[in-house]
Order: sequence, then C-alpha cells, then structure tokens
Amino acid sequence: MCRRFRCGAVTAELLITLMITSLLIPVTMTVLVILKGNMVMPADAQDTAALQQLRKIMLTAENITSDGETVFFTAENSERRIRLVNGNLIIQPGTYMVLTQVDDVYWETSDGIIALYYNRSGIVRKAVIANV
Repeated sequence: MCRRFRCGAVTAELLITLMITSLLIPVTMTVLVILKGNMVMPADAQDTAALQQLRKIMLTAENITSDGETVFFTAENSERRIRLVNGNLIIQPGTYMVLTQVDDVYWETSDGIIALYYNRSGIVRKAVIANV
C-alpha cells in the first residue's frame, strides 16, 4: 500500500527541482553578464605590471645600450636585446613578451636613463626603464 502512494512523490520532487532551476537560470545569466564587464583588466594595469617586471630585469643588467629601436644588455652572462616583433615587445634570445599589441616602440637615452616610448592605439606612453 505504501508503494502506491510513493510513486507520485518522485515526479513531484523532479518537477519542483526543475521549477527552482528554471527560476535560477535568468538570475545566474544576469550575474554572469555583470561580472563579464568587471573581469577585463585595463591595458594600463597590465602595462604597469609588465613594465615593473622589465625594470626588475634591467636592475641586474649590465652594459645597457640602445640604438633607438632595440635595447642591448647583458644579463645572467648572456647578451640579450629587447625589440618589437610582430606588435609585441620581446626580450631575446627567447620569447619573453613584455608588452603586447603595441604599434610602435622607441627607446631614448638621456641624462643617464633609458626611457621607453610605446604607441598603442594612437596613444604614446612613456616609461623610464633603467639607469645607464
């Protein structure tokens, strides 16, 4: 006798679960749309972190020179260079990317410092990188 009354309980529980799930889906989608806009890190924040890492590398570098397009230096007993390759500022040898999606790069040496000028989307930015 208990079995006859229990058969409909599974169907009712399943319907209640589906109803609750269907109510939560729109709320979840709304929250995800709102969070999607907040998850993108601004390019300036990424640049600040990347340039700080570059400064750290250049602190231990020796024999730093520049020809305007490329910076040459010695680090970890190896000759290295930083230059723009396919829109990315890269430390070579290797492929350590410092800045990405850069249109143009120019290095300037003056008053004992090396400054990096980089152009992204028509906005030129300047960053002091190292002491010579």
